[in-house]
Amino acid sequence: MSRAYCYCRVSHISTSRDGVSTDIQKEAGRKFFDEVLSPEGVQWAEYAFPLGEDCGMFVDEVQSGWKKRIYQRPAGKKMVDIIEDGDHVIIYSIDRGFRNVSDFARTVPHWIKRGISVHLITERFNLTSANGMLIANVLAAVAQFKSDMISERTREALAIHQQKVKTEAGRIKSTLPSLPSEYNFTKLDESPEALPGRVFGYRRVSHLDSVESGLGLNAQQRRNDAYIQRLLNSHPGLRHGANYVDEGVSAFKNPFRQRQQGKLLDQQLQSGDHVVFARLDRAWRSIMDMMETLKDWEQRGIHVHFVDIGLDSTSLMGQLSIRLMCVLAEWESESTSIRTKGALSRLKAEGKRWNCKIPPGFKQHHNSAGRILVPNMDDIYDAFLMVHMRRNGIDPQTGKTPTWEKISDVLEVIDAHRQRRDILPRYGKIRFGKTTHRRWHPNTCSDWYHNNWKRIVDTFWDGKDPVPDSRAITREKAGKR
Repeated sequence: MSRAYCYCRVSHISTSRDGVSTDIQKEAGRKFFDEVLSPEGVQWAEYAFPLGEDCGMFVDEVQSGWKKRIYQRPAGKKMVDIIEDGDHVIIYSIDRGFRNVSDFARTVPHWIKRGISVHLITERFNLTSANGMLIANVLAAVAQFKSDMISERTREALAIHQQKVKTEAGRIKSTLPSLPSEYNFTKLDESPEALPGRVFGYRRVSHLDSVESGLGLNAQQRRNDAYIQRLLNSHPGLRHGANYVDEGVSAFKNPFRQRQQGKLLDQQLQSGDHVVFARLDRAWRSIMDMMETLKDWEQRGIHVHFVDIGLDSTSLMGQLSIRLMCVLAEWESESTSIRTKGALSRLKAEGKRWNCKIPPGFKQHHNSAGRILVPNMDDIYDAFLMVHMRRNGIDPQTGKTPTWEKISDVLEVIDAHRQRRDILPRYGKIRFGKTTHRRWHPNTCSDWYHNNWKRIVDTFWDGKDPVPDSRAITREKAGKR
C-alpha cells in the first residue's frame, strides 16, 4: 500500500512571520492528504522526523534550501533513505523543497521514474507531463533566483558597512569598492542615429530605511556612475545628463511616469538619449508599466541600460531578457505582498502585535519578560501642550492661533531642555554628514493633532477630551443667543 510523506522546511526561525511556518505547512499537508490522497486509499507513513512529530511528517528547522540539497538536510535525508516506489511526497511549495535548479533536476525526475508521486500544494500541476515539468523547472529556477538575489543584496550591504571607516575628524567616510575590471559593458550601436544625445541616471528605493542596504541610493549611484563613465569614454558624442532620484516610492504601486522624478525624467528625454538603471527592479515592478514605457521610449528613439545584467534595449536579445526580468520582478513583489498579508492576518487572528509601529503615547520597555509597551509621559505631555496651544493659545506677534511652526519651536525648546542639548533649527541640522531633525517637526505636530491625539484621548481619557476648545464653545453659545 502506498504511503504519504509530508516534507516541511524553514530557513530561519523568523520565517514563521512570513506565512510559511512549519505549522502552516503541516496543516496544509494534512488538508491535502484528506482531500486528495486519503480517498485513493493512501495512508500516512509510520515514520517521522524528528521524534515527536506526527506520522509522515518530516520537518527541517533552520535548514537552507539554497546551500544544502534535500539529501543533505537531516529530515530530507531520512525521508529520501526510506521512501519506496509508489509512495507520495507532499511539499507545500517548490521553494520549500528545492532552492537549487540542479537539486530539483536531479531529485524529482528520479523519483518520478521510480513511480513516486510528487505533490506541490500551492502550484498543483502534473509533474508527469512535459509541460508540467517545464513549468516546475522554471519555478525552481525562480526559487534559486530569489535566493541568489537575497544573497547578492546581503553581500553588497555587508560590503558597504565594512568599507565605512572613521576619519581623523570623527566623520564617517564611505569607501565603496569599484566595479570589477571584467564588468560586462555592452557596446552600443555606433550608427549616427544612436550616438548623439545625453545619458541620464535614475535611482529609487521603496523605503527610506533601505539606504544602507545593497539596494541603497549610494550603491546604485556608484554602479550608475561607473557605467555612465565607461559609456561616455566609449562614445565621445554622448553628454552627461542629470540624475533623478525617487526616495520612498514603491514601483509596485506607482507606475514609472506617475512618480515625481520619473515623470520629470520622462519629460526631459529626447531622441538619442540614454537612461541608465542599476537594476531592472529599481525602474519597474510591473510588466504592464514596463511594456508601455519601453514601447513609448523605443518609438521616441530612447535607449535603456541595466547595469547589473549588462543589457540594453537596442538588441532583440536585450529586449527579451528585459521582459523576462521584469516578469520576475513583478512576481517577487506580488509573492512578498501575499505572504506578508497572510502573516499579518494570522497575527491579527492570534491577538498578537502585527506591526512594528509603537502606538502613539507609548514606548518600549525591556525587562525580564521581554519587550513591553509602557506609557510615554513625555509624548503625552507634549501632545497635551500642543493641542492646548492650537485650540486656545494666541500668538502675541499676530494675535491669531499659533502656526505649526511656532508650536514646533516651543516644543523643541522643551525637548532640548529635557535632553540637555542645543536647539535644532526647524528643518534639521547637518552634523557629521548626517541631517538631524527635530522630534516635533511642524509636519509631525500637524499629524499628531489630526490623527494621533484622538487615539491618546481614547486610550488614556476614555474618549473624553481633556483639552476643550474654548473658542468653539464660545462660538456655540453665541450662535444659540
